[in-house]
Amino acid sequence: MTSDPIYGLAWTRPHARTWGDRWRDGLASFWYEIGREVRRHAGDERLPLETRTRVREFSQRALSRSNRLAVPVRPYPRRALRDRVNTPLPPALVEQARETAAAAGIALDRPIVAIDASIDSDALSDAQAFLTSQGYSIVRVQRGSSPLDVFVVAESRFAICASLELQHVACVTNTPSLLLNARDPFKGYPVRANGLYTIGRVIDLDEGRVLSSSDLLTESYFRNVRNCGYRSNTPAEIRQAVEEMHEGVRGGWRESEGQAQFRARVVEAGSALATRVAYVAEWGPDAGFIGDGRLARFQAP
Repeated sequence: MTSDPIYGLAWTRPHARTWGDRWRDGLASFWYEIGREVRRHAGDERLPLETRTRVREFSQRALSRSNRLAVPVRPYPRRALRDRVNTPLPPALVEQARETAAAAGIALDRPIVAIDASIDSDALSDAQAFLTSQGYSIVRVQRGSSPLDVFVVAESRFAICASLELQHVACVTNTPSLLLNARDPFKGYPVRANGLYTIGRVIDLDEGRVLSSSDLLTESYFRNVRNCGYRSNTPAEIRQAVEEMHEGVRGGWRESEGQAQFRARVVEAGSALATRVAYVAEWGPDAGFIGDGRLARFQAP
């Protein structure tokens, strides 16, 4: 576990993976796919017995090589992050950030929503119209998190994120957050009860179909991600998620039956997949706990 100071905050990166780790993971996945594909032919009775035996032996060697190459993962510590921890910003940083905010024309006397600067303005058009109508001041922040960005996130009613980096900053500053366009149900699942996330549309490029949420909870999806394309949530969908965040901040966080059922499905699938898929072992349930947050209501009615 490594720790870096971010402007006075103790910021934890529990499982930073090196380029070498990713290379080994990719090679392990390659040999796994080869082994599994070849194994399908081992029972083909149209092939001579000697050929089937060699095919079976090759498959076993490929799968063994995959297991040897796989890099042990350190699970994301979801339970450790479950409870809020008081992490006040250093007074000197706060004073500096206030001065910088004033110079930049950021109105701190109005409720703020921090928005990841990498999100396209067109995608946020409906959401921004809603936020403005509710009296919010919108401030764009960088995922790299300068002192001003951290201060703005800490001062915000909630943050709209396009990356895990900003979602994690919001977690450290105890700021409610909405993560947009996650590519699977596990990695971006919000730990805190004041967090939401959405899943972007995932398209199987071989078949040309949009994968369902059930498809994204299978081993075959994680073995086939290189053949998938991704589409972002529509402006109307993003607005629905933002309206749900506004409702939660103003009136308390409520969970629909569909959201509770989706969490249960993620935990069940993640617990089963963790022994076979390193990615899920890393980002999936922590001893049966995936998070107190939820998938946005428009995707889990």
